[in-house]
Amino acid sequence: MSSLSQPSVPRENPSREHLSHENMPVENASFPKAGGNQRVVKIGSWERDLATGRIYWSADARAIVGFEEHEVWTIEEYIAHIVHPHDRERVQEAIRYGIEQGTGYEIEYRILVSPSRSAHAYSRKHLSRQGSIEKTVLVSCIMSESLSGVEHEFEAREDGAHKRLHGTIQDISALRATASELDTQRFLLRESQAIAKIGGWEYDLASGNLFWTDEYYHLIRRTPEEYPATIDNYYALVHPHDRKRVYDDMQAALQGKSDALEYRIVLPDDTVRHIRGYGAVVRSGADERIVKLRGVIQDITDNKRSEQKLKRLTDILNQAQHLTQLGSWERDLRTDELTWSDEFFRQLGYEAQQFQPEAGYFLTHVHPDDRHIVKEAISALVRNDFSSIPESRFIEYRLIRSDGTTRYMRGTGGNIVNSRGEVTVIFGTLQDITYLQEAQQRLEASERKFRQLFEQSTLGKLIFTSALQPLQANTALLELLGYSAEELLTTPHQNLFHEDERHRFTEHLQALLLGNIPLIHTDVRLRTKAGSTIWCRVQVSIFEQHNDTIERNILMTAEDITQYRQVEAAIQKTLQRERETFDQRNQIIARLTQQLQTPLSTISLASNIMHKHHFKMPEEKISSYFGSISEAIEEIQSLMSNMVLMGKLETGRAQLQLAPLNFTSYSKRLLSEFTSKYSHRPVEATFNLPENTPALIDHELLRLIVWHLLLFLDKGLAKGLPIQCAIEVVFASGTQLASSIEWYFSCTDSRYDDIAALLQDSEHATSDASEVGLATIQQAVQLHGAHLRGKNSGTMLKLALQLPLPS
Repeated sequence: MSSLSQPSVPRENPSREHLSHENMPVENASFPKAGGNQRVVKIGSWERDLATGRIYWSADARAIVGFEEHEVWTIEEYIAHIVHPHDRERVQEAIRYGIEQGTGYEIEYRILVSPSRSAHAYSRKHLSRQGSIEKTVLVSCIMSESLSGVEHEFEAREDGAHKRLHGTIQDISALRATASELDTQRFLLRESQAIAKIGGWEYDLASGNLFWTDEYYHLIRRTPEEYPATIDNYYALVHPHDRKRVYDDMQAALQGKSDALEYRIVLPDDTVRHIRGYGAVVRSGADERIVKLRGVIQDITDNKRSEQKLKRLTDILNQAQHLTQLGSWERDLRTDELTWSDEFFRQLGYEAQQFQPEAGYFLTHVHPDDRHIVKEAISALVRNDFSSIPESRFIEYRLIRSDGTTRYMRGTGGNIVNSRGEVTVIFGTLQDITYLQEAQQRLEASERKFRQLFEQSTLGKLIFTSALQPLQANTALLELLGYSAEELLTTPHQNLFHEDERHRFTEHLQALLLGNIPLIHTDVRLRTKAGSTIWCRVQVSIFEQHNDTIERNILMTAEDITQYRQVEAAIQKTLQRERETFDQRNQIIARLTQQLQTPLSTISLASNIMHKHHFKMPEEKISSYFGSISEAIEEIQSLMSNMVLMGKLETGRAQLQLAPLNFTSYSKRLLSEFTSKYSHRPVEATFNLPENTPALIDHELLRLIVWHLLLFLDKGLAKGLPIQCAIEVVFASGTQLASSIEWYFSCTDSRYDDIAALLQDSEHATSDASEVGLATIQQAVQLHGAHLRGKNSGTMLKLALQLPLPS
């Protein structure tokens, strides 16, 4: 039988006598007698006149195609109106091919039959498919030898004889339906086995043949060609550690004692899979002997993994409950079955799953004073009415363990409601919160102690909110800043700090809130309500306050260190002055050492010359050398005196040695000496006083002051620029005695833009002095009872010496 997609290949024409119906009218056409068998298998006969194209049907054939006895159809009408539209072209091709080849044909196709048809319904113009029944028929055609040369199905022989085809039509709809149903069942069975990963097998004990289904091969990842089904190959599949168990199970099966067995197999890629096998025996004969074993195998690897995963999750859940001291319970109201977790048992003081829990037993462990709380909570779960339960769904109560100890517990619960609104399951948890209760009590005690220390502390304490708003201050801080409690709480935190500190300290507070730094420990200036500045040593940290909610606040502790800062500033100032004095001393010693080189060289040179050549030197030459040596010694003595005097000034132990002096000549000699020492620095002096002006003064101290003032000015001038010096005298009233001498030093293009500013803070200028800083010169001037100050011109320096008058 050919497929539906292509025409059938015509079969060989059987050798049988051709039944002629050339002269038979339609209604009297004779057919082969089908008998009862045709009706049982629904087979009818037909005959077709090639000349007229008419088809003659037996009664069984008419019953199949649904024709009335008097109806006559041509082949074209039959194909156009009875054959299914999708099969018409295929039927036409099969008929044409069979007639041309003279072999006949056999073809399976579908027809459309009306269940309650009338002649009118099947009229040539009103044929319809609506309400038709689809049937599948098998049609065969037999041709006689006399028709073997026919080239066209409607062609007549020359002698006018009619050419006929005859055959059978069989209704195979039921067979097709049965086959389709069988195919569907096979498909579903195959797919079900694939989805369930189940393969079948059968072992014939007599022949020793073993049969495996396709899915069996699929499970073991092999093909029948590469791995035949044998007992040896079967055992080879099994994991080595499981083979003995499988062999023992097979031997038990041969005795009719087989049961389900789980074992492992090894796939070609060495992957291990878990298998569950089921077997049954097939008995035969009067003695019921076992002739075959049949069974199935199922790949349960995924189930095993799920079981292992579930076990791991269960273990993790039990461990998590144990670590958190959280037990769980569930009660099925339909069966009244109660389940407790392992930790639930431990919370009551028992071993895990020590006994089967019963409803109501838990209440015997609840503290008598708290049982009403638990009962009401359970009743609310059963009623599905939580109006009497706290909004948080948590209840707290006491539990008496099996050892008699009392623990604080926190419980919660829920329920499952079916589609009818009935509560079917209630469940819940309980957690040991004894440590929380104890911690809460300790926290409350700690907060009371904190409040006490906060209020009684002698150090100022201030609490800020996380938004940096003052929240609370103790008495010490209020007194320190001069605020009342109400005033402080409405004061922005920036106003509590000195203007130069606000930005820096606010950044520190924000970094503390963000967790970038653990605490703040620094010195900061605070502003009082009156506007004065207070130096405070502060420590700032985050702390939590437990009220109705947990709040993160900032605690600042402030200690008044204003006096410490003043003392520290004074100490730093003294240390700075000592460092500067030390530097000045080193500078003086370096300078004096340099200045000592000249007289020492003079003495050395003169002494060597005199030692080598004194026997041939004239007397006046020797006297000259002795004079140079004497002058050098005097210069050394002067320098050493200066060093001693500067040391005394620095230590505050210098005393005046007053002596009469011709001030005019002394001043000229001093300026000339400076000019000779520093040829690059001319001094232009003007004397507004008599030539022989007497003065009672300390000669060395005056020399020290003038000399080092000139050095100070020399430091600030470019090379070659002169120093102008004007000296004036003020006489005592009615006498010729000098009561004060005034020196005016000035210079142009000096780097000292404002000498007066340097004098106002003489310490600032000490590092700029080449010899002795202004601070030391100020000491010498003050020791003389004089004063040194800058003039308004900026680059002029005035030295006024008050001279004592003789008694």
